[in-house]
Amino acid sequence: MNRVKASIARLLFLSMFASALTAPGTTAAQPMADSKSAATPPKREIRLPERIAPSAVKQLIIDLPGTFDLVDIRPPEQFKDYSIPGSVNADVADVLSNPAYLTGAGPLILVDRDGSLAMAVAGILSQKTQRPIKALHGGLQAYWEASELKRAVQEVPMGSPGGAPASMGQQDKLNAPQQAAPTPAGPAPVPPVPLTPAPAKSKSAGC
Repeated sequence: MNRVKASIARLLFLSMFASALTAPGTTAAQPMADSKSAATPPKREIRLPERIAPSAVKQLIIDLPGTFDLVDIRPPEQFKDYSIPGSVNADVADVLSNPAYLTGAGPLILVDRDGSLAMAVAGILSQKTQRPIKALHGGLQAYWEASELKRAVQEVPMGSPGGAPASMGQQDKLNAPQQAAPTPAGPAPVPPVPLTPAPAKSKSAGC
């Protein structure tokens, strides 16, 4: 009987000890490192978009075509008026919501009129993906000034002296105002020859 009571008492003691170990107040016995790591939230990495110069975009088009995606987020009517070769037109809402723009082997380059909207959209997309997101610095206006306008200025020919520019066609040359030919000068006036009086005849001695 005494042995049975001792066994029951031992079981009760073990159960009480086990419940004490699992009580909420015993969490203080855990290592301090675990409590600190649970209290500190993980640090969030903020990714910023990059700006790419118009000259760099033009060089990519020439040297590495097909290694990047060039997306123009301007309105369709502006895109039809003028666009960078190889670019595609897309709506801003579609670019922000479509996950297809977040994947790709090469960088995603966004283009707008002056670079402000493209930079804002690139900043949002950079937080969603590890893909390099870039915005054209200065927008399409800077690209046009750096490529098209500069090339047009370089192609203006220098005027040939005394005639029409070298780039003018035959018809343009015919329509160009002709310069009047100089009037040839007449013969130089002959100075008057002075008249010398004839010498008087000498009279003979027989007169």
